[in-house]
Formats: sequence, structure tokens, C-alpha cells
Amino acid sequence: MSDFSMDRKFDLIITPSKSFQAITDIEKAKSTLNCIKKHMLRESILLLDLFDLKLLEEQNSIIGEKVSIFTKGNLNATYECIEVDIDNNIIYSKMTIKETTMGVDREYIDYQKLRYYTIEQITQLLLDTGFEVVNIYRGYNCHSKNGLIISVRII
Repeated sequence: MSDFSMDRKFDLIITPSKSFQAITDIEKAKSTLNCIKKHMLRESILLLDLFDLKLLEEQNSIIGEKVSIFTKGNLNATYECIEVDIDNNIIYSKMTIKETTMGVDREYIDYQKLRYYTIEQITQLLLDTGFEVVNIYRGYNCHSKNGLIISVRII
């Protein structure tokens, strides 16, 4: 994810569903942003979909809390924060999808390790890689109100 090449440039690039936060190494995050920048036009916009760290200020209140992401038909998905590593800005979490088919329950679990950023940290990372913040949108996620979208452009 931190080293890719395509034969074109884009007007808009989106990192959906907290995918940028799956890059837990800062140098790889910088490399990814530099690579994204190579695929942008001068007037292009990059949208980073992150979770809002403001909700982690009271970290103990989120550890172990299960948040329902969706329920549709025989599927139910939940998200749970397992641990917060404050020293390394890492959240360890678990996504669980439960399926009931013909009375049989199945459970699929995905453990995730995500880097979290304060607004100051992500802004500095973006500046260090040649971007400037255009706008910040908070509280858009309908499930937990923890969505944060940052729109940026090349300096």
C-alpha cells in the first residue's frame, strides 16, 4: 500500500473505512502519502476517512464496548475495542460478523490493529508530506458518531 504506481492521475482520491489507519508504521504512512501525491493533479483532493480521536480521550470507556455496525437479514456485525496502546497510538479491535442460516449460527472474527492520530499529529504528517488541510468533517458516522473526514490538497 505504501509503494504503488498507476499510469494516471486523479481529481479525487479517497481512503475509505479507516484504511489509512491500518498503516501503523509512520514511515510507511509517509511513503503512502507521497505515493498518493504522485497520483494527484495540482487541484486534486484527498479524503482521509479516520475515526475521531476525541472519543478516545476517555479510553477506558471504550475498551470492551461493543458497537453494532449493521444488522441486515441474517447478518449482524459488531465492532469492539480490545486495547488502546497510548505509547504507540495503536488501537487493537475486533470486528465480529454473525450469520444465522437455517438455525445454524456462524461467527467470523477479524482482529484489527489501527494507528490513531490526534488532529495535530495527522495535520503535521500531512504537512511533512506536502499536503495542507482544506476541511475537517466530524461526527458523520451514523452508528457511533466517531467518523472524521479530512480533506487535503497538495501545497
